[in-house]
Amino acid sequence: AFGVAVIVFELGRRRAATGARLDEIAADVAQTEALLALGTRLRTRRPLPAMRGYAIAPDCALLLATLVAEERPGLVVETGSGVSTLVIAYALEAIGGGRVLSLEHDRARADATRAEIAAHGLSAYATVVHAPLGPCEIAGEGYVWHDLRALEGAGAIDLVFDDGPPKYLGRMLRAASLRVSVGAAQRG
Repeated sequence: AFGVAVIVFELGRRRAATGARLDEIAADVAQTEALLALGTRLRTRRPLPAMRGYAIAPDCALLLATLVAEERPGLVVETGSGVSTLVIAYALEAIGGGRVLSLEHDRARADATRAEIAAHGLSAYATVVHAPLGPCEIAGEGYVWHDLRALEGAGAIDLVFDDGPPKYLGRMLRAASLRVSVGAAQRG
């Protein structure tokens, strides 16, 4: 009886492990499908940087490119920068206009994204502003967010992609994004 119990336990453990691995494979296939679809939607001049780590995943990139194509925004404000900046800029180029203004807290990341924008020939569609995190007040409430001066003169915001700052820098750092973006849209 003990031997049967051990076998049943081991079969259950292996079944769970196999099921988990099959779920991982399905997720990988879904991301591959999204990446292939993104390649048909955006005509890139160079390969996009890797979509792993802190970068957006292919399904998010496809959703973002589709959203830009459907909404046709004049100004997109993005928090964070990288692959998403390139995707938005290529999508804006495909619709024939618009700009993405990316607020980046990390100077090195801002410089790296600017270099990618130039290499892809997207300077007419994308600007990365180094906007360090710091205290700010919005509608009487205190937040830690990007330097608000980065939005001065930006105009009306049509679309916001909130993709930063990363959670490891602290909790609730994205809480101000909606309030700031709505305020800027109303001022524009």
